Amino acid sequence: MDTQTITCPNCGTEIEVAKVLSDQISAQLRKQFENEAKRKESALKKKEAQLLEERKKLEDEKESMELKVQEILLKEKAKIKAEAIKDAEKKMSIEFKDLQEQAKAQQKKLEEFQKQELELRKKVREAEEIKRNAELEIARRVDEEKNKAILEAKRQFEEEHRLKDKDKDQKIEDLKKTVEALKQKLEQGSQERQGEVFEQDLEERLNMVFPIDTIIPISKGQRGADVVQVVNENGYICGKILWEAKRTKNWSNNWIEKLRQDQQNEKADIAIIVSNALPKDIDSFGQIDGIWVTDD
Repeated sequence: MDTQTITCPNCGTEIEVAKVLSDQISAQLRKQFENEAKRKESALKKKEAQLLEERKKLEDEKESMELKVQEILLKEKAKIKAEAIKDAEKKMSIEFKDLQEQAKAQQKKLEEFQKQELELRKKVREAEEIKRNAELEIARRVDEEKNKAILEAKRQFEEEHRLKDKDKDQKIEDLKKTVEALKQKLEQGSQERQGEVFEQDLEERLNMVFPIDTIIPISKGQRGADVVQVVNENGYICGKILWEAKRTKNWSNNWIEKLRQDQQNEKADIAIIVSNALPKDIDSFGQIDGIWVTDD
């Protein structure tokens, strides 16, 4: 194919038409490509800027979310801590109130024990006072009866002084016997009264020391010991104790066999003799043939 040329009217230079067209098309295409590339590059940069902005927005949202989560966690933590403190304070308050109630109960028990101790001491003093008064009254009555007997003897002696010496001596002897009999009678009555006071004191002390047990005094003249103690535990009878009170100067071994027989008749678990006179081989508390012996 022959190359087509044209001559420039100005300078007379021959110009190849195909080359000119090719250069024009190339320039046009290059410009189009460059424009398209610039457009795509601009769009890409815009997209990149948009992505960066979205990324920053997401990061900001993430940071904001983390702050919110942290704030929520702190609030929940503070709430849990406050609730825990509140529960602990409530529990401590309950425990403190319980301790206060226990302290009040203990104080009340202590006051009750002190009151019982005072009552017991009062009863002991009253019993001792009764015993002293009884002994004094007995001594006075003995003296009065002796004086009466002596006066009566003198009176009778003066009235009958004219009798024979034998009759006089017999009268005097009879009067002496009468005085001795009266004295023995008074002393016997004194011992019986002291024994009754001693038994009553034992009964009162048992009632004081064992308030939940049943204390049964044996009536005077009735066979058996002086006091029966029925031991109670939570409303049930769990045993029986037999008490024998002896207000005497001398110990008698016959009491052991007598109380053992009473124990068998009463079907008691334990038998105890309370006496101010003890066997020589027992100081203050001991056992003889299964029978307990103690002083008062």
